[in-house]
Amino acid sequence: MRVFLTGDCHGCFDKLYRFQEEMSNLTKEDIVIVLGDFGGLWSGSASEQEALDRLNQLSFTLCFVDGNHENHDLLETFPVKMWNHGKIHEIRSHIYHLMRGQVFILAGRKVFTFGGGLSRDIVHGVLDPDDPKFPIQVKEMNEKGWFYRILGQSYWTQELPSEQEMQEGLKNLKKHDHTVDYVLTHCAPTDLERHILAFSHPKEPDRLNRYLQNIAERTTFQKWYMGHYHTDVTYRFFEAYPAQCVLERFVLLIDT
Repeated sequence: MRVFLTGDCHGCFDKLYRFQEEMSNLTKEDIVIVLGDFGGLWSGSASEQEALDRLNQLSFTLCFVDGNHENHDLLETFPVKMWNHGKIHEIRSHIYHLMRGQVFILAGRKVFTFGGGLSRDIVHGVLDPDDPKFPIQVKEMNEKGWFYRILGQSYWTQELPSEQEMQEGLKNLKKHDHTVDYVLTHCAPTDLERHILAFSHPKEPDRLNRYLQNIAERTTFQKWYMGHYHTDVTYRFFEAYPAQCVLERFVLLIDT
């Protein structure tokens, strides 16, 4: 078994097909995990279903933690199953959403997953399509070039975790004595995100950042991987968080 990581897809899966071509000896025993913003579940359209069917035919098993650019309402319609000791949404026979707060055991390695993230492209607000003023609001924001999202169409409140999801994560970590091999998330704990965004889009920590900060301080792990920040960078000087941002490259996590 080999487990690879890569970053956000946003519904464009060319790099997954290129990876299959470059790694001709992959089998369904091998796993590629997308670190959030998979984007394969957005509209539920026929073309999207066809794209998922094609992805299911890749030579490897495809998994993802959710990001902030996912249709969470649609994601929640898929059946919940157990896979390698953790909960998944089974999207296809070989496409799995690794649910929040789970500890998966892959080739004897413990992998903690927690998706989600706060969208940074909604600085001018979220519009409600049921609001009578919605058409006027859209027109005005488009004319001004403002960044906004639409509730239930391009924005879902579940992008940030529920209290139940956070408590389940703590409970599962406690079962493993707060010791795992790897942490896979979409966004970063507070201290690390402040550093990542210091010169671009600084913001106040949200409840997910604070939750992950708590995880980082209470958990023993070898390395933390995340997507979200659209960069390929390793933070070696954060001794408390041996962390790596992943976007385009593929990182070999486990090889047995």
